[in-house]
Amino acid sequence: MAYTINRKAHVVDEIHLEDNGKELTVKVDLQVERIMRDYNAAWAKIGQAQQKIKDLRTTTDGMAEAEAALGEAIMTLFALLFGKEQVTAIMDFYDGAYLEMLADFVPYISEKIVPAVQRAQTDLMAKYKRWTR
Repeated sequence: MAYTINRKAHVVDEIHLEDNGKELTVKVDLQVERIMRDYNAAWAKIGQAQQKIKDLRTTTDGMAEAEAALGEAIMTLFALLFGKEQVTAIMDFYDGAYLEMLADFVPYISEKIVPAVQRAQTDLMAKYKRWTR
């Protein structure tokens, strides 16, 4: 009898963007276990950059650097989730407005990607527990 191994945590989807006749389809083909660690780190960098901007609200010193760090963190997350080539197309679609881009994509990420990452993390922890018995 053969032993069967099934790969899990694979997200395949399409996201359709529309704006006054301009359209873009983003293809999602994501091996969740492969990106879990980097995904969590990317979200952490976004949170840190947002906090830095919040802390700088009363001054302009360092604001440009903080905004650049936030943009870079968002681009890192998007490159991880959608691939570098598609990120370029997405940024072109949004005319470089990365905060609007993030705000528009957060519902998709929350509904599709986050649950897949959480399931993959839970499954991986269960496997580790079985292996270490």
